[in-house]
Amino acid sequence: MSIESLMGLVQRLNASTETLAALGAELRLRRDDAQADPETRQLLQETLRGIDPGLLEGVSPQQEAVAFAIIGAAFHYAVDLFEDPARAPGWLHRDPAVLQTIGRISSRIVHQIDAFAAQRPALHKMLTSAGNFLDIGTGVGWLAIEAAQVWPALKVVGIDIWEPSLQLARANIAATGMQERVALRTQSSVDLDDREAFTVVWYPAPFLPLQIAPAAMENVYRALVPGGVRHVSTSARSARRSVEGASDRALRWLSVEGA
Repeated sequence: MSIESLMGLVQRLNASTETLAALGAELRLRRDDAQADPETRQLLQETLRGIDPGLLEGVSPQQEAVAFAIIGAAFHYAVDLFEDPARAPGWLHRDPAVLQTIGRISSRIVHQIDAFAAQRPALHKMLTSAGNFLDIGTGVGWLAIEAAQVWPALKVVGIDIWEPSLQLARANIAATGMQERVALRTQSSVDLDDREAFTVVWYPAPFLPLQIAPAAMENVYRALVPGGVRHVSTSARSARRSVEGASDRALRWLSVEGA
C-alpha cells in the first residue's frame, strides 16, 4: 500500500470516528440538558442530519441513554487499545467511567430476559415468584440492581472477582437503596459451592474464559433449584461452543427455548 492510499484510508476512518463522536456529543448535550456554543451545536446537528434527517426522532430518553453508553464504551475501549496494545489480554479495566458505562449497558439484559420470559410461562413464573437470581460476572452491579427492580419477588446475588468493579458495585447498590435486595460476593463461578439455591442464573458464556467453562457450568447447574433449570444467554450457540468437556446434563441445561 502506498503512503497516499494509507493516508486516504486514515482520513476515511477518521471521518467515521468524528461522526460517531458527534452523535455522542449530541446525546450528551440532550442527557445533561446542556447548552453548547450555538455554532458547535449547529455543526453537530448538521452532521446528524447528514447521516439521517430523522435520526433521533421518536427516540426515548432511555434509548438515547443506551446509545450514549454504547458510544462511550466504544471510545474507551478504542483508547485503551491505542494507548496500550502490548498489555496482556483479559479484563483489566480500572477506569470507573469505563466500568460504569459497561455496567449500564449490561443492565439492558434484564429487559431482554423479561421480554423473552413473556412468551415462556415457566420462566415468567420463576422471575415473578419468590426466589433467588444469580448474576455471574456482576461487575459494577447494574444488571443485579435492575433485576431486583424489575422482579421484586427475587433476591439477587452478584458474584465477581474484579475488586475495582466490586467497589463501584457496593457504592451503586447503596446509592439505589438496594442493600436488602442485592448481595455481592468476591467469588468466581469456578468456586461456586451453592446447592439448589437459585431459581434463575444469568451466565454470560460468551464473555467468560473458555478454560473455566466446564467446571463453571457444573457448579452453576448444581446451584439451581429443581425445576429452576433455565439459562438465558445472548448467544446459545456461542455458549455451547464454550462448554466442551461439560457433562451431558449441563449441556442439556444449556439449551435455551426458541434460540
